[in-house]
Amino acid sequence: MLGRGKAWLVMLLASPLIAGATEPVVHMEWYASSDPATPIQFNPADMGDSTPGADGSTIYVGSMMDEQWQVSWTTRARSDATSSYLDAGLSIINLSSEAQSFYFDTQLNMVAPTGSDSTVQLDASLALTNMDFNGNADLNSFDDQSIVQAMLGGTPIATVFDAPYELEAVGPFSSAVDSDSSGTMPGIHPADTIGVLTSFTLSPGDLLNVTYVVDVTAIPAPGAIALIGLAALGCRSRRRRPHDPGVREARS
Repeated sequence: MLGRGKAWLVMLLASPLIAGATEPVVHMEWYASSDPATPIQFNPADMGDSTPGADGSTIYVGSMMDEQWQVSWTTRARSDATSSYLDAGLSIINLSSEAQSFYFDTQLNMVAPTGSDSTVQLDASLALTNMDFNGNADLNSFDDQSIVQAMLGGTPIATVFDAPYELEAVGPFSSAVDSDSSGTMPGIHPADTIGVLTSFTLSPGDLLNVTYVVDVTAIPAPGAIALIGLAALGCRSRRRRPHDPGVREARS
């Protein structure tokens, strides 16, 4: 018979939140202003590698390349009954001789659609690199949109690097970095998808790395919080219950 600690370990390993039995449904879309063949819509599992994470997430790694651009991504997606998140690193190179506008959109279907109080937290960073022997690298907001937008049901709910925005790396092979964060207080956010849209204009021949994390967390209803508190009190009471003296004598 398993001891109590081993039984809890087996239950933990068998939990779908850890095992990640159900792969999330993720869709991506890529657009480059120089390429009439875009936007390209795809399932990242079909355009690269997908592997399960230890926390029940799925990690997608892939890339695409054209004569005018190159894009690669590493995206971790997870959704369960209480929270959903996207954690990504994007790398975009403008291979053309002209400034280009790009956008990269990632959408995740949530296991439990939001409809009650929830919080949204968005954190992102930018790293711009001048890949030329001369001149500067420039990043600008595109079409009056924030560089990174967290979406619920297609509606922006948190944004960073808000328009008008500009980042410049001065000098050959120089770099410039920036970071920003945004969040919402508890509120009603009815939606069945979580998404992140990055959009910007990048100078020719240059590289932009974007990293972001967006986390949507449901807040338990007051009744659920009360039940959790009662369960905790019950466990504490059982732990503090004195042992039977007769049992102690039998063990001595």
